[in-house]
Amino acid sequence: MRFFEFATVVTAIGCGTGVIITTVDKVLGGRRGGQGEALRLSRERLEEQERELATLRRQNDQLQRQLEWHDRLLERGRQEPLPSGR
Repeated sequence: MRFFEFATVVTAIGCGTGVIITTVDKVLGGRRGGQGEALRLSRERLEEQERELATLRRQNDQLQRQLEWHDRLLERGRQEPLPSGR
């Protein structure tokens, strides 16, 4: 009977250890999965912000060119008198 008692104790310890390891793995594995999802969302946000930044830079360049164009028109208007035919 000693062998069967020993086998029962070893089996109980093995099953208990298996349950604990499985539980810990599920808990920590869920966190890793959540971190992976958070990382994916962060990357998507980063890409979206990069696209928005590129759009804003293009708009800024266009506005700078408009400003330069308007400055040239104003300067030309100051240099050339208006026609006196009116």
